Amino acid sequence: MRLTNAEYQRRWRQRNPEQALATAKAWRDKNKTRLSAKQKLWRKKYGARSREQSDEYNRRRREMLKNHPERREAYRVKQREYKHRHPLEHTITYLLAGARSRAAATGKPYDLTRDWLRKRIVGGVCEATGVPFGKSGKGDTGSWGAFAPSLDRKNRSKGYTKRNVRVVVTAFNIGRNVWGDQVFETVARGYLETKRARTVH
Repeated sequence: MRLTNAEYQRRWRQRNPEQALATAKAWRDKNKTRLSAKQKLWRKKYGARSREQSDEYNRRRREMLKNHPERREAYRVKQREYKHRHPLEHTITYLLAGARSRAAATGKPYDLTRDWLRKRIVGGVCEATGVPFGKSGKGDTGSWGAFAPSLDRKNRSKGYTKRNVRVVVTAFNIGRNVWGDQVFETVARGYLETKRARTVH
């Protein structure tokens, strides 16, 4: 049986996942302007319908997993394997998906990209504290680690845009989440001064 071009490419990607990712990234890097224009046009034309279809797909998938425990477990195993093999890509997907969902739910703008976030995580540090990412004792860069990267909006009344978002360690993000930088800074300074005084005495 002769394979179609689409089926041949699908099987090649399955056999060569790392090379497929590298090839796709190289193409995106080479065609950023062209890709951005096409994405904007597509979102303007099909964005609402795409979100509706995505919501319906996710609803059906949740229902299917709820009614079939064996599939639910297989899905979880697949997720854990992907997270273990590609921790950085998993973190990027997790952070962007959450930001995109929150932006859509509140009607706020969103323009973050994988390349933008990847450059700030790889070899980077928290933009608020200077603490390196992923140095939590376990060396993880996964979600919810104290020093794992997270997205923090400088102005919480605005959206998830490159001008309004900074990449910070999760511990800082949670600490200032409700009261903002000023309260967090006051508490942190008080803690350090008290600790320093106790050390001296």
